Amino acid sequence: MRAPTAPEYVPAIYGPESFDLDWHLGKLNAAAMAHPAYRRKVTETYPLLFALLYCQHRLIDPTISPDIHLSQFHVDMAYAAELWLERNLAPGQIREAWIAPRGAAKSTWQTILTLWALAHGHRRMVMAFGANQAAASRIMGNLRFCLDNYELLRTDFPDLVTPAKVSGKTVSDAKNMFVAKSGAVVMAYGIDSNQLGANVHGMRPDLILLDDIEDDEGNYSLHQKASRLSTVGAILPMNDRAVVQWAGTTTMYGSATHDLVRSLYGDRFEWVTDYQFRPRHYPAIITAPDGSEASIWPAKWPLEYLQSQRHTRLYALHFDNRPRSHADGLWTPGDLPPILPALRPSRAVLWIDPGVTTNAKSDPTGLAVVGAAGARATVLYAEGHKLKPGERKNMVGQLVHDNPMIDTVYVEVTNGGDSYRAELESVLPRGVDLVERRPTKSKPKRIEEHLDYCQMGWVAWAEDHPQLREQMLAYPKGEHDDVLDAVCGATEELLGGRSRPKTKPS
Repeated sequence: MRAPTAPEYVPAIYGPESFDLDWHLGKLNAAAMAHPAYRRKVTETYPLLFALLYCQHRLIDPTISPDIHLSQFHVDMAYAAELWLERNLAPGQIREAWIAPRGAAKSTWQTILTLWALAHGHRRMVMAFGANQAAASRIMGNLRFCLDNYELLRTDFPDLVTPAKVSGKTVSDAKNMFVAKSGAVVMAYGIDSNQLGANVHGMRPDLILLDDIEDDEGNYSLHQKASRLSTVGAILPMNDRAVVQWAGTTTMYGSATHDLVRSLYGDRFEWVTDYQFRPRHYPAIITAPDGSEASIWPAKWPLEYLQSQRHTRLYALHFDNRPRSHADGLWTPGDLPPILPALRPSRAVLWIDPGVTTNAKSDPTGLAVVGAAGARATVLYAEGHKLKPGERKNMVGQLVHDNPMIDTVYVEVTNGGDSYRAELESVLPRGVDLVERRPTKSKPKRIEEHLDYCQMGWVAWAEDHPQLREQMLAYPKGEHDDVLDAVCGATEELLGGRSRPKTKPS
């Protein structure tokens, strides 16, 4: 006898306080909901209901709960899509930019709203752009997953989920392009892929998606931003009457996404005006008129967690979308690591940032001894000195002698550099390696990451380091940053491969 199967779990739906979900669902005829024609009719002009009915599994984050938790951002995005019903748009009429925290489900809702628009024929051809080809493949993969796996969607919209065929051959069912039997077309490309003249059977895109089109801060620059904006300016004329949706999170100070946010708070950027984008900014912490605070998505980010992180650079960048400018000073006194002399490192590295010359205008040689102590990197020594080669050799020998837990000495080599092996190897004990290291990241990027480590509680000092403290608080306007750079290099060696923790170490 076959054991009875457990009934399928029916997820509960939770919405923001401002959204009366029961009132909306109460208008539906429960008996009629069993019929495809009725389901199609009631979702035709109601993208939020379409999402809940056909894509409910896409709205469940299993790391939160088995239920659906909607934020105000999700509800607003769905409501705004109702404007897509209008077919005779004026040039630039609907160009929305949705700026929200990383992980706020922007791409999820882009996918769902695209499905709704195509299923009901409100839009016929979609062009989606990601930051690169891998990102574009994810966009197409997300959409295809829904078409292939959501049974109710497949039942009610069979012509949308079925590839079009001509003479028995599929028109296009590739990683970059899908043509449905209904005539709907979806194309997805990296934004720099030179696909600006795409059309299918004379159709031009009537829905253009720009989904996190800026690279992360380690692979992006103001020069690349200018190039990216130039590409956006070339994309928009593909159909100046298309609905355009930009969804993103800031990747650095001065990025295009950051410009969109700042344009809401008094700054003016010609490109935002010229391209006719209407920005919408959703910070992670929302402040009510009475001064009380709430999380934009309490189920995912409890207010207490957000408040504990709001002092960090990463919070300003990824949650608030209003990163701090280097010109205003990257460090504050509260960012300095705690002094914990009782920590006992199990191993340590010595990092040398050599000064080019010993003249008065040259940077000193920065030296840092950083040890691994439990969950933290502990700065044991951090100083800068004007050193001739013989003096540098003696100081390295002394530091290795005084810190026997050192197992590797790193010498930072830039612009070709010199070989320091002949100079230093003779003072290194057996078992201590000498490694010449050429930086793979820019100095500002390394220093930003070190600030992240400090703000996450990953770094401690064994004692006060006056030169290091002064250079941190003065950066980027200080005269020298050699000691800070040496500490960054050593800390990166010890912590660089670690994923970011959600809580600080004890």
